[in-house]
Amino acid sequence: MKRTILIVAIVCALAAAGCGSENGPNATIRPSPFASDSPGPTVSPAATTDVVTASPSATGAGSTASPQAASTATPLAGAPATRESTSVACNDDPQFCSREVTMRVSGDNLAAAPVRNVTRGGSTTPNITMVSTAVAPGGDEAAIGDEVSKIHVEVAVRNTTNRTFVFAKRDVSLRVERNGEEYEVLETTGDGFEMTPDSKMLAKFDLPIIHNGSYEWAARTWFYEKT
Repeated sequence: MKRTILIVAIVCALAAAGCGSENGPNATIRPSPFASDSPGPTVSPAATTDVVTASPSATGAGSTASPQAASTATPLAGAPATRESTSVACNDDPQFCSREVTMRVSGDNLAAAPVRNVTRGGSTTPNITMVSTAVAPGGDEAAIGDEVSKIHVEVAVRNTTNRTFVFAKRDVSLRVERNGEEYEVLETTGDGFEMTPDSKMLAKFDLPIIHNGSYEWAARTWFYEKT
């Protein structure tokens, strides 16, 4: 049964120096109607998102340090209809997705570790980098043979082009499958913004792992080029 956890994030908008943990966003978890249909992890999944701009004068989110005053991107004439990142099919639209990562858990222990760092993107679209870690109960990175308590995933969407892209929402989702079937979907949300050159959007996800099996996951987002 699908369980989507929708994260409503208060987003930190700072200059290129970055968003420290003390100034980062607070996120509240609002379970979907599916949450009561099936038993879930004993620890709630979590996700947060930040936006870091190239300079304080950049347009859109990040033009001020106050999240309440952050600008919302206004769809331009002829702009495509807004899509949810969870609707993106990576095989059809790979520019909106990270590369996929796999992990195997057997006997509650890590049998095959996830590739730590994967990147997808080109000279005409933002780069999407995903860093994944299998975490042991004590909080350290799990080694082969160690017990696995959760996965920790950090996603960075970076505009390394000379173009500007519109994000209708601060929407990054992580879809996790187990044994070929959907296991969990985590999603961030927030005000839309324009991602100027050298800006980036960051998201972090934590998902408890309580079943053995073969896992795979990829991050998704959605944007269009400002013209």
